[in-house]
Amino acid sequence: MLLADFANPWGLIDWSSGQNGWFDTQDVWQIGGPDALGEKGRYITAQFDKAFLNPGYPRMFVNFLSYAGGYWPKTSSQALMDRSIYPYLVARTRQRARFGIVPMDFPDFHVNVLQMLIDKNFV
Repeated sequence: MLLADFANPWGLIDWSSGQNGWFDTQDVWQIGGPDALGEKGRYITAQFDKAFLNPGYPRMFVNFLSYAGGYWPKTSSQALMDRSIYPYLVARTRQRARFGIVPMDFPDFHVNVLQMLIDKNFV
């Protein structure tokens, strides 16, 4: 599949870091405040909930689990997994869900989260 983030004459699907006719994307990568990673975790789980609660939604959900905002990416990634993503998924282990595309940094360091996301295909 080819995506483009620019005007083009080829009819490629328009990529969006928000919403368009094809995608509903959560891509908040930098937040200020005392609990930036907690806030990013809330964006992530809200997008998971939106995907779960709208199985007939015509757009593809994309939910970026990465966060840059001044933290070392591996550290922020681990904090997000431990504080928000893993507890969210564990609480819904037996719940069938359609979460869409879930890009993440360092998936090999979060095998438990990766496996839980894959397992959602077989609940």
